Amino acid sequence: MLAFPLLGPLLHLVLFVGVGAGLAGPLAASTDLGWWGAAGCVAVAGVGLGLAVEAVRRLVVRLSTPRTPEPIP
Repeated sequence: MLAFPLLGPLLHLVLFVGVGAGLAGPLAASTDLGWWGAAGCVAVAGVGLGLAVEAVRRLVVRLSTPRTPEPIP
């Protein structure tokens, strides 16, 4: 991954699309949605999960950074 820094996001996108396509079939079969509707629902859920994970990650980084003391004049 260090040699190919742009490969990581591409692999995540391929994984996101592959898992989403795999989940859309069973969701479409168990509901009255078509495959495209189920794929849209899975995509919205995946994006929401990604945004939630990013928000938690940023919050943890913000809370875990040490505060620098103010200099005494």
